[in-house]
This record gives sequence, C-alpha cells and structure tokens, in this order.
Amino acid sequence: MRYAVFLRAINLGNHNKMPMKELRVWLEQLGYSSILTYLQTGNIWLQTKAAEPESIAQSIESMLQGQGYSKVCAMVRSEAELRGLLKVNPFSPSEPGYCYVTFLRQPSALVLAEHSKFELKLARAAEILSHIPKAPLGQSP
Repeated sequence: MRYAVFLRAINLGNHNKMPMKELRVWLEQLGYSSILTYLQTGNIWLQTKAAEPESIAQSIESMLQGQGYSKVCAMVRSEAELRGLLKVNPFSPSEPGYCYVTFLRQPSALVLAEHSKFELKLARAAEILSHIPKAPLGQSP
C-alpha cells in the first residue's frame, strides 16, 4: 500500500536539520520502498505491506529518535484516506482563497473556535481544514 508520511518538527531553521537523502536511506533500511520526498518538507510517499498507519508512524519515529532526532512526530495517511479527505472538503473549489489541512496524530473531539480571518472545519476526527480567503492585492487576510 502507498502511504503519505508527514513529519513535524524537522528542518525548522537550524532546528532538527534532516537531509532528505539520508532519510530515504533510513526508510529503505526499515523495509519501505518507492520512497519519494518533497523538497526539505518532511513530506514523504512510500510503499509498505504494513497495514496500520500507527505502526508505520511509530517505526519511523523510533528510527529517527535512534538517529538523534528528538520530538519528531509522524502523521501517516493511506492514499485512500487522502483521496477520501478530498471528498469531504467542505469548501467550494470556486471560493477564492487557500485551503490547508492540519493532520492530527490521534482523532480528537476538538471544538473549533471562531476566527475573524479564516474558517476552520473538522473534516474528520484527525484532520482540520482551514480556508483563508484571498485578500485583495496589497492586503493580508
């Protein structure tokens, strides 16, 4: 199965700098294949026979801790889960602006507060979608 892995707390300025080339080697050593990384973001596509996203996340976090990267969190979603997220997006593609996804490690019963500049929606128990309207040129939202 194909999975997307989203690593948090890496490559933040001088904090937890992680070369993606080394990361790909480490992931191959864990038995993952078809590994693709996107720039220096910590966003990864990989394939594995493992079927539990949580076990994938734990194996990657454990390996990274062994490599000296502390407090790195991995959120793992299957390709099917990501495609399903697109289907539950409550924001219209015709609305001008930007849509962001925040992935949570564990499902949560969050209560989303009102915000004057952007709209938040709980798409599913472990994902929050944000819509930031496109501001007129020269203004910030």
